[in-house]
Amino acid sequence: MLAESTVKIHVRNILRKLNLTSRVQVAIYAVGHDAVQATETA
Repeated sequence: MLAESTVKIHVRNILRKLNLTSRVQVAIYAVGHDAVQATETA
């Protein structure tokens, strides 16, 4: 099991490495780089 603080540190490190400031930017980055596929919702 991961501690919440561990997850926060990993997320912060990912944001820094990608030069992003939010999880929303990570999602946009991932879609733009074909890491995930965008889907439409109803």
